[in-house]
Amino acid sequence: MCSSIVKYAVLDVDGVVVKYRSSWQYIHEILGCKDIADMHREAAFRKLINYKDWAFIDTFLWRGYSRDSIKMKFDDLIPGVLDLLKILKKYRVWIVMVSGGLELAYELVRDYVDLYISNSIVYRDGKVYSISVRVCSKDCIAKILENIINIDWSRTIAIGDSRIDIPILARARYSIAFNPLDDEVGKVAKFVVYSLDMYPVVNIVKAILDKTL
Repeated sequence: MCSSIVKYAVLDVDGVVVKYRSSWQYIHEILGCKDIADMHREAAFRKLINYKDWAFIDTFLWRGYSRDSIKMKFDDLIPGVLDLLKILKKYRVWIVMVSGGLELAYELVRDYVDLYISNSIVYRDGKVYSISVRVCSKDCIAKILENIINIDWSRTIAIGDSRIDIPILARARYSIAFNPLDDEVGKVAKFVVYSLDMYPVVNIVKAILDKTL
């Protein structure tokens, strides 16, 4: 089955695919280094350090921990996400996931995703060593998608939850704010959903693909 209306679906990851609003904070909490990481975040917000420096000093807190110690589980996915991905694949929609966070969720969704763009942890001998920073803003991601896959925004569904998703939500023909963190996100999106699971979004997407919305 193929949808003539929608060719691409662009999904944010943190807070949309997984329950955690920040994959960085997820790791800080499970490794017990949140207090120090909060000082790094404050320095970044005060513009005392740039995004890349922030990423590197945060990652240094995890150095030496094993890959398994920071691994996400299927329980960390928002309920209904896999159902959404299965419907998109059924309609032959090209699925893109973009995150300013980390690639922790990739292993959980790799069977469905065509393109996954995020920052990546660098491992050495199975332990955290450094970070590869690819994503500093969603505006830069939007331009990457335009350059790499020549994305047609008029045939795109986008799902996000925060201000940094606005550049993508604003470009897409069908935009869904899922549990938006502030009013600006809801104002940009065509649909706003507040839910503990993804099933209301599944219904909206299914209606779009069936051309009833």
